[in-house]
Amino acid sequence: IGGTITWVEPTLIYVTISGYAVFLSRGSTGADRVQLCTNTSVTTTGQVVNETRSCDALPGTTSLAIPFGTLRENFTHILVYTVRADHELQSTPVSVPVVDRDAGVDNVTFTDLDLDAGQIGGTISWQAPSLFDLTLVTGYQVYLADTSGRASTPGTFLGSVTITTTTTAAATTTAAASTTAVNGTTSATTNSTTASNTSTTTATTASNTSSTTSTTTASNVMVSMTVPVDTAKLMHSYLVVYTVSGGRAVTSPRSSLALVDHNGAVTNISFIDLDLDAGQIGGSLHWAEPGMPHLGVVTSYSVYVSENAAGTGSVRQLNYAGNDLAVGTTNLTVPASTMLGSYPYLIIYSRSSLATMSTPVSFVVDHSDGTVLNLAFNDQDLDDGQIGGNITWSPPVDFSVILSYRVVLADSAAGNGVTMHVANNTGANTTGASISL
Repeated sequence: IGGTITWVEPTLIYVTISGYAVFLSRGSTGADRVQLCTNTSVTTTGQVVNETRSCDALPGTTSLAIPFGTLRENFTHILVYTVRADHELQSTPVSVPVVDRDAGVDNVTFTDLDLDAGQIGGTISWQAPSLFDLTLVTGYQVYLADTSGRASTPGTFLGSVTITTTTTAAATTTAAASTTAVNGTTSATTNSTTASNTSTTTATTASNTSSTTSTTTASNVMVSMTVPVDTAKLMHSYLVVYTVSGGRAVTSPRSSLALVDHNGAVTNISFIDLDLDAGQIGGSLHWAEPGMPHLGVVTSYSVYVSENAAGTGSVRQLNYAGNDLAVGTTNLTVPASTMLGSYPYLIIYSRSSLATMSTPVSFVVDHSDGTVLNLAFNDQDLDDGQIGGNITWSPPVDFSVILSYRVVLADSAAGNGVTMHVANNTGANTTGASISL
């Protein structure tokens, strides 16, 4: 327990008093009790088993702060005794039952929509305490943690929600605003109107996007907070929400959530370049989609050629912008004569409903160059305007995708203005052809 016990001093005092003694007791008569101390140097827990007058509140005092985290154990009442000048306690104390409030949150939910491994992003939501307990809640703190329960250190702080309450004659309205400490600022607003038994939670991120959750039961107020994309998960396994009261968070969260870090990366990329022109590619690009549960949050893919594997330099999209490839797609036809230029990588991004993954999956293009080597021809026909003889060449360094060669007469070295096919469909291992024209 933790809070402040208050009382009103007696108005008619016929003896001199030295102060007031406050106890936790198992019952209202004080038969089994421990004293709550006003002197924090005596005890850090607020309790002393052996009564001592150094713990008494002085005359004129009308309250005593019970430190947060004071163990209630099985005590049922708080007692206040008036202490006489001779340090004797009055025989019959004033008592009040201990109402130990459990203001923990319930039903923590979060779906990671950041598709990079080791990073998370999305909206975390939870059910606020009942309205009875909610009256003392001043906010919430969200952490990444290594355990689902109480820990000596809470973990890595993600953000907080601060609640302010105003009361009017018509209704009671609770508003909340939150800020995150990781990768930006998030603000949230929670409006709970008790008169109509409705509640609405709105979260607005730094990028001016928003999400709204509404419920129809006043005791089921939902609160949400945005976790920015690219938030490092580190080695933590849980999301934990702590309730804050009087500026102090509960030490034992009631509800937590095991993290599922979604990895939307595709696998098993393959591509065989069937375009034999230097600097150009063409063929069918294939990949395997991520497995479940990761695939459940992927909405589409996009494919680029890139100057580096991370996609951080110059890139060019192969599927037209705005027409991403839907989930279920596992291949893309790269048209022949697609310019490769200085882009040696094919990269594939996966996208969720929230964001595109930061780090794509890359594949180094094994570019096919079908240019023959050592082309030679010695004309052995001595008639003017006629040629004849053997054409010879060496195959390309890599001729694994070559099916045949075609020999033509043309008007230029670039192959423009083809006037005649000299030899057709010679085999891939052929290194010469005979012509007579």
